Amino acid sequence: MNNDNTPQVNLDEALITIDQLREMGLNLPEQQLQELAVHVQDTINERIGEEAVESLTGEQLEELITMQDNGAPGDQISEWLRTRVPDYEQIVEDNTMIVLGEVVDDIDAIQRQKSETERG
Repeated sequence: MNNDNTPQVNLDEALITIDQLREMGLNLPEQQLQELAVHVQDTINERIGEEAVESLTGEQLEELITMQDNGAPGDQISEWLRTRVPDYEQIVEDNTMIVLGEVVDDIDAIQRQKSETERG
């Protein structure tokens, strides 16, 4: 659960690849790119879940929580949300673009952190 009592939604929507990160201008070792890709994916999925949950009724929210408590995989939850949340695809696209934009804005800081880690 998040601080505002919104449940953490387990999604498998975002698929960010190392190649995408390289195309954005990130010049990091393979392992750091992989770790960053996972972090970016997790961030995107978390934001999609938070926004999607806002569109659910109380009954739907309970159903979602039950699915998650029963270990439903992320792709099943994504499909469930897709059928119940208006503009779900737009929510996915918007949040993906926003987070990738944040990565682009932070490329210099990410690269500096890499340099400091190598020197450290």
